[in-house]
Amino acid sequence: MTLKLKIETTPKKSKKRAFTLIELVVVIAIIAVLAAAFTPKLSGYMDEARKVSVLDQAKRVLTAYESVNLKTNVLTESSAISSVISSSGGLVTTDEITKIPLTFTIAQCRNILNTEKFNFTMTNGVANAPTSIN
Repeated sequence: MTLKLKIETTPKKSKKRAFTLIELVVVIAIIAVLAAAFTPKLSGYMDEARKVSVLDQAKRVLTAYESVNLKTNVLTESSAISSVISSSGGLVTTDEITKIPLTFTIAQCRNILNTEKFNFTMTNGVANAPTSIN
């Protein structure tokens, strides 16, 4: 005689674990605080990148100006960027200079690059005339 014991266990009802409303609100609030903290920094980086682009274009214009002046010596510090472009022989083109007005002079380009004594602002992605830092 064999005795078979059969133990029956009642299956536990598995309860689905879901996020409560308060947990979701807390997570959304944390994300909103982080977004508010990083948004100003991100826009500051964008402005700085635009200014670096202006500095690069001013440097290109001055390099072309110095190259043309070594050959012909016809341009002066009061010459406009457009005259440098037209006499540079392709060293710099109007397609490359988009952040600086073509009416700027060579002296203004030098002032843009002299960031210790001059500052410039931008309007609609184009540099304004540099102003002296007091």
